[in-house]
This record gives sequence, structure tokens and C-alpha cells, in this order.
Amino acid sequence: MEEISPGNLRNSKIWRKINEDDRDDIMPPPPRNPLTQQQKDVIAKWILQGAKNNSCQSSSCDSTNVTYGVTIRSIVSAKCQGCHSGTAASAGYDFSQYAVLKARVNDGKLWGAINHLAGYSPMPKNGTKLSDCEINQIRKWIDMGAPNN
Repeated sequence: MEEISPGNLRNSKIWRKINEDDRDDIMPPPPRNPLTQQQKDVIAKWILQGAKNNSCQSSSCDSTNVTYGVTIRSIVSAKCQGCHSGTAASAGYDFSQYAVLKARVNDGKLWGAINHLAGYSPMPKNGTKLSDCEINQIRKWIDMGAPNN
């Protein structure tokens, strides 16, 4: 069985691991929270579409109409909440809660982490940075006072 078999869920080891019932074999492993059904659906769609190395985002970046409810929450949900949510949230930061995210904005840790600045734990932990578009959108939101709207 291949790690990822483009177009074939049943032959994709990653698909089996994220849907595993055995706590010793599930990914992500405990104490991390299992993926949500929405996250699993995105992975299934990606595999079924051929597991291509591309993006579902449009090629244009809208950093003029940035809101927490539409723009920022979407970025945080997709890129941060895999580790930073639930009772076992990494570093104790549950970013599914606006107040927790806002506190990391206020103390500068969010900005330092997503920009991989010296003295901050680089995020996301998978070795990649957020896209320039996502960073610009977060910067715009922070500059507006990081409102919850």
C-alpha cells in the first residue's frame, strides 16, 4: 500500500491512518485531537483529484477585505488548529477560541511564529511557512486591531 495513491482512497495509507479506530495507529497520534470530518473531506477530495501539488486558493490574494470571520478563521482552521485546538492543544493555545488567538496577537507571538523570526517557535511546525498572501492578510488584520468580526 502506498502512502498516497492518487485517485484511490482505499490504497492510500494516509487515508486509512486518519480514519483508524485503534488509538495506537491513528494519525495524528494522541494526545492530539483526531482530524475533523471537514479536514478529512478535504484530504479525501485532494486524493481523489489526483493528490496534485497545487493549491485550492485562487491565484489572486485579497488583502483589502480581511475579516476574522471569513479570512483569518479560515487560515487558522486550516493551518493551525491541527495542533492548536482542544484539550491537548500544543503549548496550551486553543486557537479555535478567538480570545486565545487575540492574546497571541497582543503579545507578538503569533506574528513572530508565522514569520519564523528569531526567538519564536516557527509555525506551522511542518517546516513550511504560511503563504505570502496569508501572512499579508494576517498583518492587515493585526494592523486593524485584530477585531472579532
